[in-house]
This record gives sequence, C-alpha cells and structure tokens, in this order.
Amino acid sequence: MKLEAMQEEHKQELQSVKQSAFAEGVAKGKEEAYKELEQKYQESLNLFANSIAKLDAKANEYNTGLEKLKNELTAAAIDIAKEVVEVELSQNADKVAKALAESLIEELQNAASITLKVNPSNYAALSEAFASLKNVKVVADSAVSEGGVIAISDIENIDAQIPKRFERVKKVILSE
Repeated sequence: MKLEAMQEEHKQELQSVKQSAFAEGVAKGKEEAYKELEQKYQESLNLFANSIAKLDAKANEYNTGLEKLKNELTAAAIDIAKEVVEVELSQNADKVAKALAESLIEELQNAASITLKVNPSNYAALSEAFASLKNVKVVADSAVSEGGVIAISDIENIDAQIPKRFERVKKVILSE
C-alpha cells in the first residue's frame, strides 16, 4: 500500500511537473513568438518608413520639375503674347496708344492737368482724339515706344509703355 501511495504521489508529482513544464514551455513559446513578431514588425516598420522617405523624395523631385516647367511655360506664354502685341502694334499703334491714353486719363480723372507723352508716329492721332479735353495735353517724345504712353500729372506719373508693362508682368508672374 505504501508502494501504491508512493506511486500515486509520484504520478501526481509527475503530472504537476508535466503541467508546470508545459506552462513554462507555453510561456517561453509565447515570449519567443512575441520577440519574433516584434522583430518582424520593426523590420516592416523600417521598410515602410524607407518607402515613405523615397516617396517624399520623388514627390519633391516631381514638384521641383513641375515648378520649373510652369515657369518655363509662363515665360514662353509671355514671350508669345509680347510677339502678338508687337504685331498688333505694328498694324494698329495709334489705336493701342489711344486705348492706353483713355485708360490713363480715366485713372487720373481727379488730376488738374495731364500731359501725355507719346511716340511721334502716334502724336497726330492722339492730339486729335484728345483735343476737346482742356486738362489733357499731348506731347511727342521719341523716347516713348510706339503705341506706348507716359502720363504725367499733379497726382502721379504712369509709364504705360508696352515693353515695360511686359517686363513688370513677367517679373510679377515669375516671382510667385
């Protein structure tokens, strides 16, 4: 009986040791699995971070190229517009100068006197067009480009020559 009791005790102890070893094995297995998963997670996270960095670099490269292209296209568009205006000026310089002068007179409507400096080739047409205005005087000036107008008044002076306007527009657009 003592032998049976000892066997039973050994059996229970063996069962207890088995359960303890099993629980220990499961805990170690979980710990190792967690470490392995953590390592894989970190590797994946690093790969993801590297991919994001590469995408950011490509996006910056794309944006730089796009900005350069935009500036080149804008400059080309302005140059084309300038050529079109030059052709228009060669055919209708008097009309262009008159339109600019009218715009300047309207802008300076509160001025007591306005002197319009125009190219000598536009002088006749503009002096005739504005002869009825008492506060407007038209003066020929060879320094003014054909089709351009410079308005001088007691309020302010405005240079509305076409080449200078194009340069101002180009500077403003390309500096944005």
